[in-house]
Amino acid sequence: MTVSDENRVCRVLLVDDSESYRSALSKLLSREKDILVVGEAADGRAALELAHKLHPDVIIMDVMMPKMDGIETVRALAAQLPTPVLLTSVIARYPDQRAQLGSLGTGLVELCEKPLLVGPNAAFHVGALVRRARALAFARGQKSRPPRAQVPPTTAAVVAIAASTGGMPALAEVLRLLSEEFPPLCIAQHLDAAFLDSFVRYLGTETHRPVIVVEDAIVAEPGRLYVASRQHHLLFKSGQVCAMAATPGELSPSADLLLRSLAEHAGRDGLGIILTGMGRDGASGLRSLREAGGWTVTQDPLTALVSGMPSAAVEQGGSCEVLSLPLIAARLAALKWKPWSKR
Repeated sequence: MTVSDENRVCRVLLVDDSESYRSALSKLLSREKDILVVGEAADGRAALELAHKLHPDVIIMDVMMPKMDGIETVRALAAQLPTPVLLTSVIARYPDQRAQLGSLGTGLVELCEKPLLVGPNAAFHVGALVRRARALAFARGQKSRPPRAQVPPTTAAVVAIAASTGGMPALAEVLRLLSEEFPPLCIAQHLDAAFLDSFVRYLGTETHRPVIVVEDAIVAEPGRLYVASRQHHLLFKSGQVCAMAATPGELSPSADLLLRSLAEHAGRDGLGIILTGMGRDGASGLRSLREAGGWTVTQDPLTALVSGMPSAAVEQGGSCEVLSLPLIAARLAALKWKPWSKR
């Protein structure tokens, strides 16, 4: 997000059939200095009318509504007045319901769980909603971006996964269901160099897959997990997995460097994932991959042990999908290898 984006007021249209929920959410959003709720609607038909009249930067809309539901409204908007939409619903938990988004024909739609507005976690839920709404709204103004993938891919030439604090159990969960011939999978896990050997053993034991410590350039082969050697970064280049020495004191392996290498050399055939972790590493790299046409996934910050890395990725607009760990595991389990070809 640019400095001008940060100073820009985000004009929001709220759509929900519950008047009390709309009122409560409107009050919470109004506490944000850069958020302006310009209108409210109780159903999709009313939302369409207001969208044509108010031209909001983003619409925050419930899925289940009378007269015209959220999915129907998004389709109508795409045909009449393309507008960023953040759909909210409990159905965000279910893959078959998420699959409906694949037919919407627009890259400016995201689906997330409906935020809690009361209780000790309310502020965190609303904060996550605001960050995602901002990212969607400001993405619309960047007309120079290449077209982005709209439907989750079934094949990939290479996959990159980045994680930090809490990453080891998260990685184990998302990698346990891999098919026999999954794409080459590069892992950027922040950890002390002294723990590399134990990390490799842990991954091998949990996934029952070969884990390769990369010290030089080697051919990226399906069915293998790749990690960087001590104090090195991991990169994908021309069908190979490479190691590059990190400078003293530099955070390694770098998620940004790995994901940018996929953007440059794999493009639409690359898939990037950011899991739990502290800091912002990987956010700009994931966005680069998405801009290059690749598919990008972020662990839902609400489910992450540490929300820093996934929250940063969502804020920067780099996520095609925001999913829980079980749904990320299902996405990877269905993925098949596509042999790398020179771009």
